[in-house]
Amino acid sequence: ENRSSLPAAVIVISDGVTTTTDEDKLTTVAPAAAAQLVPIFTVGVGTEESMLDLNLYDVSVDDVAFLNDPIAFTAKLKASGFKGKPVSITLRTKDDRTLLASKQVIAPDDGTVLPIDFTWTPKQPGDYQLVIEVTPQPTEVDKTNNSEQRQISVREGRIRVLLVDSIPRWEYRELKFMLEREKTVELHTVLQDADLEFADQDVTAQALRGRFPVTREQLNSYDVVIFGDVDSKQLQQAGLDNLRDFVKDSGGGLIVVAGPQFTPQAYLDTPLETMLPVELDGLHVPPEQAPITTPFQPQLTVEGMKSTPLFRFDENETDSLIAWKRLPGLYWFVETPKLKPGAMAFAEHPQKQVEGRRLPIISIQRYGGGKVLFHATDETWQWRRRLGDLYFGRYWIQAIRYLSRSHMIGQAKQAELRADRAVYQRDDSVNLRVRFFVESDTPTSDDGVKVRVESRTGVSQDVTLKRVGLTPHVFEGSLPRLVDGSYHSWVLTPSFPGAPPSADFRVESPDRELRVRGIDRRELTAAATTTQGRAYSLSTVDKLPDEVPPGKPLTLRTDEPVLLWNRWEVLILFVSLLTAEWLLRKKLGLM
Repeated sequence: ENRSSLPAAVIVISDGVTTTTDEDKLTTVAPAAAAQLVPIFTVGVGTEESMLDLNLYDVSVDDVAFLNDPIAFTAKLKASGFKGKPVSITLRTKDDRTLLASKQVIAPDDGTVLPIDFTWTPKQPGDYQLVIEVTPQPTEVDKTNNSEQRQISVREGRIRVLLVDSIPRWEYRELKFMLEREKTVELHTVLQDADLEFADQDVTAQALRGRFPVTREQLNSYDVVIFGDVDSKQLQQAGLDNLRDFVKDSGGGLIVVAGPQFTPQAYLDTPLETMLPVELDGLHVPPEQAPITTPFQPQLTVEGMKSTPLFRFDENETDSLIAWKRLPGLYWFVETPKLKPGAMAFAEHPQKQVEGRRLPIISIQRYGGGKVLFHATDETWQWRRRLGDLYFGRYWIQAIRYLSRSHMIGQAKQAELRADRAVYQRDDSVNLRVRFFVESDTPTSDDGVKVRVESRTGVSQDVTLKRVGLTPHVFEGSLPRLVDGSYHSWVLTPSFPGAPPSADFRVESPDRELRVRGIDRRELTAAATTTQGRAYSLSTVDKLPDEVPPGKPLTLRTDEPVLLWNRWEVLILFVSLLTAEWLLRKKLGLM
């Protein structure tokens, strides 16, 4: 509109805080304006004080627990304007607001995330609707982000465990003695090479009398099977088939403990190989007579520390990690270089690697409705040295409880719903995925899965998920541009006999907007100074109209006018038109 002339000035009304990257800062673009001699006049709007807010989010807890079993809760706390002040984290029942547990923490610096962890031990079985909350402060701007809700099912009863091995090696003996003392476990054992009188002398062996269960009904009466160095020649094919169905269809838990004789090397091309979280290609078993003198301490992976309660040796994550590092070292293990797709390593060898990846020592994968945990070592009994069952017993009990949940609640997990992230930035697309574990439960239609997504305020919307290419049991879909807040999603179609698969996620403003909520007056002043402009506040902005430069006058160049009547070409054209009209009228008799 100004015909390529530069503006007299640029007036910016802003808090000076960029919500994207440093490239969008005023001070970044100010030199370009200064080079064109265009001043920037800034008007600062916003408060000089931090916005007061407490935000509790990413609450994580197992949905099934056992009576008198400590339940671990983890969460994250962000604070703004409460640095150094004590705040309370509480756990209450939703309906009657009964206080179950509480913890006082010190609010972190603005924009800093404080991990929260605490435990609660249920004394009564049942289904609990719980509210985890940071106590709202009177001065808070937004009190809707102080709490989250979770549902937990507390079960009672003993976990039925079957312990199978060929000989009474150290791992078998220490594990057997510990589980016999555990009041929450009912233990049965099968020792293949035991004497015939062993079953008469040992109470745990009397039920099966040295024989691995031969029927599905027998095997399904257990919640967890601990499968040690078992002689494959003494197992019938039906036994391995039943073990596969026990995990896949019944949601049973299986712990496979490697050994020098049979497991897992003797189970190539068997149902057990398909269940293991590791590939058996490249398997290396140390020679029996080779001396091993150097111990190693397995290193926990991020999944081992964050996604499972197996290694929770103390009340919080930091102390648990310290306890883990103090455990006695291990010596013997089998090398299984490659994890299967979808499997996770919980603990790895600290030094030995193949193709840049550490060798897994403890790994897991979901198989159908159940889970399979693989120990590449049979020396966790070493953890008892000088410590007794303090950590050895705690690890094994937590592993057994973790693997028994699907079977204990009476049904295998048929499907799972996941969001690809726990936290999204505003304008990100939320990607949802449903995976079915049992073929018969998978919808036949390519768009046969519908998920409902509900915000904390109760506003909901549905999204249809479609089958993913060549993966018949996986369905995906996405939701674009959700508003800020916490969301709960669950599978609406198809229906499930129990609680449907669900997932929680959160959408938040860009990180910079959360970290810096007050006015950045230094940024506004620097941009104005760089361009020879001025910075104003709301109290001084009335001076702005008088101080904005008037601008430079723009000279417009015009050509000399052309007078058409002074040109002979126009005169000839005019006379020709008149002559043609006269001739035409005469010819047509119009004259």
